[in-house]
Amino acid sequence: MGIVSIACFASQQDRKDGNGRPDLIVSKGDFRAAVEIETGKSDPMANVKKNLKAGFQMVIIMPTSQAVHDSILRSLQAESLAGDPRIRIASVKGL
Repeated sequence: MGIVSIACFASQQDRKDGNGRPDLIVSKGDFRAAVEIETGKSDPMANVKKNLKAGFQMVIIMPTSQAVHDSILRSLQAESLAGDPRIRIASVKGL
């Protein structure tokens, strides 16, 4: 998992899309990424799976703390999704 850098493409907040509602949709041409801001109060694995099922090429998870980051990473590992190149966890360094 690496640090994710997001360029400013066209974005839409809270657009109903397929099987769920990502916090943010980032797109450029045919590429679409779902961005989920995770506070630890939702089910991040359900959000990841929902967004992949909805056809997003990438799911970017933005944890709000190191503890949430670590919990999501453990969950991804438990679900055998930690190495999936479509799933990125943003760094929380500097928060």
